Amino acid sequence: MPEPGEHAAPAEAAPAKRGRLNAFRRLYGGHPAHVLLLLASFAFAGYAVVRWLQAPTPVRLFVWFAAAVIGHDLVAFPVYTAIDRLLSRVILGADAASASAASLRWRRAALNHIRIPSMLSALLFVMWYPLILRRSQNVYFAASGAHQNRYLGNWLLAVGILFGGSLLIFLARLVRAKGRSRSDASPPQS
Repeated sequence: MPEPGEHAAPAEAAPAKRGRLNAFRRLYGGHPAHVLLLLASFAFAGYAVVRWLQAPTPVRLFVWFAAAVIGHDLVAFPVYTAIDRLLSRVILGADAASASAASLRWRRAALNHIRIPSMLSALLFVMWYPLILRRSQNVYFAASGAHQNRYLGNWLLAVGILFGGSLLIFLARLVRAKGRSRSDASPPQS
C-alpha cells in the first residue's frame, strides 16, 4: 500500500481508472472520446458560423442557405424519395413477401448497387451543374481561359465508371456465390 503522497502502483491504479471510466460511461452514455469529438465539432461549427457572419454579405448567405433548405426539403427530397420507392418496387417486386429469403437478399443487393452510383452521380451533378450545363461560359472563360465543353463528357464518363464499377462488383459477388454450393449461395448483407 503506498504511503500518503506516493503514487499508486500501475496494477493498483488500473481498477480505479476503469471504475472512473465506467462511471463516466453510465453518466454520459458513451466513451469519453465521443464527448471530446462532439465538443470539437461544436467548436468547429461555431468558428464557421462566426466566419460566415463576418462575410461581406451575410444577408445573401442567409438567403442562399434558406433557398438550399427549402429547395432540398420541399423539392429534391420528395423527388428522389419517389424515384427510390419506384425503383424499389420495380426491383424488389410486389411479391417481396412471398419471395425466398435468398432471392430477396440478391434483389436488395442489386438495388443497393443501383442506389449508390445514382446518389454519387447526382451529387457530382449538383456540385458541378453550372459547368456541366455550360451556365457560366463567359465568366469561366474570363477566369480560366478554358472552355466548359469538356465537363459534360467528363461527368458522363464518371457516371459510366460508377455504374460500370458497381455492375462489376455485383457480378463478382454473383460469380463468387455461384462457385459455392447452392445451399449457401446467399450474399452478404449490403
